[in-house]
Amino acid sequence: MPVNDAWLKAFNREISLAKKVIVLGCGDGSHVRALLNAFPSLAIELIDLSGLTFSHPQVQNVSADKASSRCLVLEFKPAWVGFEIDYALISARLRDRDMGDIKSLTNNLPIQDQSHEAKIWRALREIVQ
Repeated sequence: MPVNDAWLKAFNREISLAKKVIVLGCGDGSHVRALLNAFPSLAIELIDLSGLTFSHPQVQNVSADKASSRCLVLEFKPAWVGFEIDYALISARLRDRDMGDIKSLTNNLPIQDQSHEAKIWRALREIVQ
């Protein structure tokens, strides 16, 4: 699946100022290849919760707790399927943002997400209402 050029263009200015970025979600890796092609000297830390990795000298596959601080965080949401809440929490932590309460977390869940995790979050939302 080729990466949508809009994804890369949306972050173009920020990426051009960065030496290192964190990419959340590997998917088929097309967006990582596009980043490497557009920014050949860019260092990339890749976090993928499904266990996928990307092999390239400039790409370091890391866990969320080992990611660098104060880096540009790029979210590749097509690769988040089944882990939307987990990725959102990681993104918020890496950006030093508070995600708020359960109600606000579950408001961002796509209705088509019927993963086990999403069902748990929806059940928790019903309990706290």
